[in-house]
Amino acid sequence: MILKIGSVITVEGERYTVIGKMTCRNTNDNCSWDEYHLKGKNEAWLSIDDTYNEYSISYNTRTAPDSRYHIVDSGSAIVTAALGNIDVDPNEHFYFTEYEDQTEELIYSCEDWDGDKEYSKGHYIEKYDINLISNREDSKSYHSHSRKPVKTLAICALLVPLLFIITTTFFLISGNKKHAIQDYVSNNDLNYHYSTSITGEHSQKATVYISQMDISETVTDIITGIDGKTNSIMQNSEDDDNSIAILTNNEYCLIYTSTDGDTLVQVSSRKYAYYTDSDPYHSSTGTSRYYRRYYYTKGYYSDRSSYSGYSPYSSYNDTEVSYDSDSYYNTYSKSIRQSSSSHRTSSGGGLSSGK
Repeated sequence: MILKIGSVITVEGERYTVIGKMTCRNTNDNCSWDEYHLKGKNEAWLSIDDTYNEYSISYNTRTAPDSRYHIVDSGSAIVTAALGNIDVDPNEHFYFTEYEDQTEELIYSCEDWDGDKEYSKGHYIEKYDINLISNREDSKSYHSHSRKPVKTLAICALLVPLLFIITTTFFLISGNKKHAIQDYVSNNDLNYHYSTSITGEHSQKATVYISQMDISETVTDIITGIDGKTNSIMQNSEDDDNSIAILTNNEYCLIYTSTDGDTLVQVSSRKYAYYTDSDPYHSSTGTSRYYRRYYYTKGYYSDRSSYSGYSPYSSYNDTEVSYDSDSYYNTYSKSIRQSSSSHRTSSGGGLSSGK
């Protein structure tokens, strides 16, 4: 199966456009496979290995695999071709280590590009899960990429200011995504499964997801997934409750243990929290109390200038939380935020060896 830059496909029913492609050759067996950079609701990497009839879809992550995964292959490879939105050049080498979980369905990949380690996680798919909608090459929208500098001084003089404007605009937009947590969790169906939605006042909704990880793993995964763009994070230490609250510029998220023993993620807009103080879904008394106390302490006062009308927090009479800006999760978030600003665009993903 050969796809072109600009091809429109579906993978397991999700619609994507191919925006980049690289062909890699395993230096151990000299077999090649293709990695396609996909853009849809989220970015993904489609690995197509027709030699061994192995296909997978993966998503970038900044965390290494945990103890649920075991090594199944490792080696080195060379990039033989690169087109479109790919931050590598032909003849670049990299080392790879591949992992699977016990079901042999979920996969993790670690790639080492000259000391720059990149991780991706995903799952195997069948060839029939990949369906071609349109295979028309789009040469106008997607260019062959090279990191080599332009040698003509005049061209550089024109491009540098333009690149600065584009880059600045990009970071301003990406740094102020209104639904960063919602987008990340809803598009990560390996770790999060939709549970329910709660409708509040002014047609605002909170969405609840079941996490496959514990509370601590879930929080660090979300922080990493949104590049550390948080306003404040705090874990409860009272009422025999260990729930963790996250505020961003636009969202309020609570990670907690439900009354059924599940790790739940409830995420909403701050507007929902301002107008609605309903209990989080299937929450204990201590979790519900902390949900309100944290928003009142860290969100309500600043939101009063943004929203009009009555808020139940205007008559709130519980105590505020003792906030620690140097807590572990705040410090972790700052470190992710700093590293993401200098992190190189990902070189690839998916299964790297074509074993």
